[in-house]
Amino acid sequence: HVCIDLSASYAAAVRHALPEAVIVADRFHLVRLAGDMVTDVRQRVIREHHGRRGRKVDPAWRARRRLLTGHERLRPETFVKMWNSLIDTGDAGVVILQAYTVKEELRSLLSLAGTNPERHVIRTRLDSFYQQAAATDAPEVHRLAATIEAWWPAIETGILTGYSNSRSEGYNRLAKHQGRNAFGFRNPVNQRRRIRWACTR
Repeated sequence: HVCIDLSASYAAAVRHALPEAVIVADRFHLVRLAGDMVTDVRQRVIREHHGRRGRKVDPAWRARRRLLTGHERLRPETFVKMWNSLIDTGDAGVVILQAYTVKEELRSLLSLAGTNPERHVIRTRLDSFYQQAAATDAPEVHRLAATIEAWWPAIETGILTGYSNSRSEGYNRLAKHQGRNAFGFRNPVNQRRRIRWACTR
């Protein structure tokens, strides 16, 4: 198995170099893709309705971080406040909440990874995701649904096997942060020590 992000170039390279390998779509990147979709919808809706970028006075802009947070990680009162504030803005808020719901449906589907799920359970949650995506007119949502459909064999393999490269992604993030913190170091050995310390502490 080779776990990759949704890159056609990576997939082609794997098929060429390792023709017997099974490609797995990493769920970390799928969730990030869904979050980017919600952000794109929010920004487009604000531009269309206000003719400008988001500001602090806009409920959608104030809720931008909560829209990217998993539903189970929000306190009930926080979620209700976010939901009601967007509903009160009218059609614009409804479109944003529809995108948020699609994102959460995808997260619910991907949460089955590593639980040895039955295929009918996977199919039920996948159908729920597609139904929510079809219920909105947002082109960003439709693009996400098309991407999920195109990569579904690799996504399903990730759900069934539970494989992910999230740990290596986490180490990569730590290494990049320490590289920035060590900017100006003249001794590369000390920079490598900082990276090793951050990744093994």
